[in-house]
Amino acid sequence: MNDVKNVIRGLEDTMKAIRMLNRYVPYSYSDQACAEAILLLEGSLPKILTLEAVKGIGTRESRRVESADVEPVWLERLEDDLSNLSMVLVSWWYCDFMDQSEDEFDFIVKYFGTDFDDTLDYNSYGKTWRIWNNKPTEEQRKAAEWSVL
Repeated sequence: MNDVKNVIRGLEDTMKAIRMLNRYVPYSYSDQACAEAILLLEGSLPKILTLEAVKGIGTRESRRVESADVEPVWLERLEDDLSNLSMVLVSWWYCDFMDQSEDEFDFIVKYFGTDFDDTLDYNSYGKTWRIWNNKPTEEQRKAAEWSVL
């Protein structure tokens, strides 16, 4: 199976070739299809989400309590200099009209394949836990710095 980054490079080369062949035509459907495929593939590459993105997922998830439409993510937790990775659902029950500040609320995660729920401290995001959009490789996990996002 081709590596996503190699496929993206191939599509970018294809777009350059299409543009060279169609120098006098500023736009083509092939060019658009390649651009859309690149965006789709880039979105599938594992990346660490910002706290704002995690809050958005958590808010959407808390509204889908009885729905089969879920948005699974990958939770990486750092404990004693070791990290572990689990597929989870993230919920966040903060409401804008409440008197407390956002950072007084915790995220709730539900681990797939279990009945186990856990809470994660809002203020420790990027320090002891972080969320990936897709499952990262071991190399990607090691290369990503732990810091406040």
